[in-house]
Amino acid sequence: MKLPLNTDLRGKVAVVTGAGGILCAMFSRALASAGAKVAVLDLNEAAARKVAEEINADGGTAVAYACNVLDKASMEACHQQVLAELGPCDILLNGAGGNNPRATTDKEYYEAGDLDAELCSFFDLEQKGVEFVFNLNFLGTLIPTQVFAQDMLGREGCNILNISSMNAFTPLTKIPAYSGAKAAISNFTQWLAVHFVKQGIRVNAIAPGFLSTNQNKALLWNPDGTPTARTGKILAATPMGRFGQPEELVGAVLFLLNNEAASFITGVVLPIDGGFSAYSGGWYERIQDRGNRDRPDAGGDRQRAAGQSDRPAPPACADPAARLYPVPLQRRFYHQHLLSHSAGHGRSGGYPPRAGDSRAGHAGAGRRHVRRHPL
Repeated sequence: MKLPLNTDLRGKVAVVTGAGGILCAMFSRALASAGAKVAVLDLNEAAARKVAEEINADGGTAVAYACNVLDKASMEACHQQVLAELGPCDILLNGAGGNNPRATTDKEYYEAGDLDAELCSFFDLEQKGVEFVFNLNFLGTLIPTQVFAQDMLGREGCNILNISSMNAFTPLTKIPAYSGAKAAISNFTQWLAVHFVKQGIRVNAIAPGFLSTNQNKALLWNPDGTPTARTGKILAATPMGRFGQPEELVGAVLFLLNNEAASFITGVVLPIDGGFSAYSGGWYERIQDRGNRDRPDAGGDRQRAAGQSDRPAPPACADPAARLYPVPLQRRFYHQHLLSHSAGHGRSGGYPPRAGDSRAGHAGAGRRHVRRHPL
């Protein structure tokens, strides 16, 4: 596997839970390519064995183990096998996790009548489903750490890497249990980082954003290749304007596990989400409101009172209810729209100066009314 970062893990033993899944199988291959001996752990023994066989066929070293991250006795038995076959754990990547349909609402917003409708509302979430999600994500990280981190005590250069989510920063609609469980992972990562700091163990996490894989293809794209409504919302709130690819997580994993490049980093939850967790939304609405509010002429006040404005209408792609274009393109379109409208005034601002304004007649007069965004 071609690696995006030169991290040398030769002589290290890496334990990866949930390694039969798409992402953690990829992480296992990356760790093996970096030189680590990889213990491939999964509840599904066949899936774990397949990943280990692929790694060994590529010249790496990997052994598959069937175990249950929610059963401490199962993890301890697996730990003894790993010790005997590969050696003590240097790297623990807690990748087991997931959601459950019984902990998911059918609609984003609760509306009158939902309680009696044939759907799963907030009030219909099943306790067992919610417990499963919290247990799988949180206990599924805590129990393996209790077992394998014992190998790391007093040894320099050991690392624990957890898998959080951008849901931990901003909870997504429909999945309250999963969002809450991932927030717990982020908090637990920081707690562990402090708890183990005097033992020389660094503890960090990555927080993936929306990725496009074969697993979720049907949720994101219609059969004809057009985006679904949920895809439109996701891309509208992702400044980079696209989905991530699983391979784009590997660089962050290798960086955080690199004891030279990241030696002073612990307790960090690193978002890898195309800016999703940083974007606050409402860009067009805020700039339009500010422009109307800052109009200096009385006519503008009368127009506002009447609910009218001579401000240029936004282009269709900036409509917050229907926009499917990436946010940076929306900003560019709207910026160009403003410039073309103001060209008729002969100035860049697009508004006449206030009477008596010291900047009246200045080439840049009125420019303060429209913020320039770097494009």
